[in-house]
Amino acid sequence: MTYISDGSTASYYVLPEGARELQDLISERDMNAQIGEIFRACYRYGLCRHSDQLRDAKKILFYAAAEVKRLEALQGSGSRVRPTWVSAPDWARWLAQDPDGRWWWYEEPPQPGELGWEENNTANGNAELAGLTEVVGDWRDSLENRPAVKPDWKGAPEWAQWLTQNADGCWLWWEEMPIAGKSQWVDGLYTGTISFGGVSPVIGDWRETLEQRP
Repeated sequence: MTYISDGSTASYYVLPEGARELQDLISERDMNAQIGEIFRACYRYGLCRHSDQLRDAKKILFYAAAEVKRLEALQGSGSRVRPTWVSAPDWARWLAQDPDGRWWWYEEPPQPGELGWEENNTANGNAELAGLTEVVGDWRDSLENRPAVKPDWKGAPEWAQWLTQNADGCWLWWEEMPIAGKSQWVDGLYTGTISFGGVSPVIGDWRETLEQRP
């Protein structure tokens, strides 16, 4: 529903009867996930201990850009095909769908909120809009971890002699045999070439992933 103001009154600025907190207003206006997050960030701007003004401003900008992408998708400029991991960014570890149909790539596992998936306040990972499709079933069941796919030696650089996976899921090609550090493989001699090979969930102990070229 839209409203028309005669210049002297504006009914859309009148608080609904019984409204006591922001969630009442969010529900009254049926705000989606990103608009609700913007609304919250604006109201608490600089007041929350774990989120200063700069973090709130970045959050507002992030969700505003997401709303623009969502609306563009609805107008036909976005993809209506369910995202596949083939098109996922290298850093993406999780895929999830919001109740309004938007799919998101996440670097860190998100958590279900009142209006959709939300980034954990303690996480600093990336998030990116992946697409828009009809919601089938419960959106809370859509969270999906990146499949564990090890790089194939057929796609290895010619100089690569070793392959490893770090504790964060990153695969690396090595010219010289690396050694295991605290949470990742390192080049003990600092003489060889290293190249990124992809990322996937870690299965088992990452220290046992060292593999020599067949």
